[in-house]
Amino acid sequence: MAANDTLYVDAGATFTRQYVYTNTDGSVFDLTGYTARAQVRTDYTAATAMIDTNPTIDVGTGTISLTFTATETGLLTNTQYVWALELTKSPTVIRLVEGQVVVSLEVVK
Repeated sequence: MAANDTLYVDAGATFTRQYVYTNTDGSVFDLTGYTARAQVRTDYTAATAMIDTNPTIDVGTGTISLTFTATETGLLTNTQYVWALELTKSPTVIRLVEGQVVVSLEVVK
């Protein structure tokens, strides 16, 4: 089951978060050959994503780095969304993290 993480995002500002993926014994999970994808949607049934991005992966440290640009977060005009981060290495898909996105709306435009 995916971990749950609420993201607190300032609309119109760059947002970054890093996740380290480890095995149950604490060792770094081998991310060789995996790609990452993250999406933010208005709700779970939304046909299109507000943000669709490919986080970077550091295989040596097991770190997945998620970044939403200021332009991307500027598109967030509601105060709450849903999001998820998945890792894929065909045919395997791992939903690593999911949760809510709470947005502080942009004032300076």
